[in-house]
Amino acid sequence: MASTEPASGLDRGYWLQRCLGFSVYDEDGRVGVVDSVDCDGGRLTLAVRSGMFGKRVLHVRGDDVEVVIPRSERLWLAPGVSAPLVARRSRHDVHGRLEA
Repeated sequence: MASTEPASGLDRGYWLQRCLGFSVYDEDGRVGVVDSVDCDGGRLTLAVRSGMFGKRVLHVRGDDVEVVIPRSERLWLAPGVSAPLVARRSRHDVHGRLEA
């Protein structure tokens, strides 16, 4: 099916530079939406807005994106990347108190 076909190696860099507004997913589900793309010195960094109102901004290296699906405007992060993002996503302890 064309809508779930990932970008090839040659297209991957092109789409990463033009992924503004793409939804970002990890192995636990939706992380957020790409808010900006920065290419500084050949290193690509994506600012991903997350949280209920998009107030949290996570910075994801382009190298940490495993799959780009242009037609459905989705990015999938590599499995090892999800652990630090999950920790930053939730700042509440098990009792619902905000952690410092």
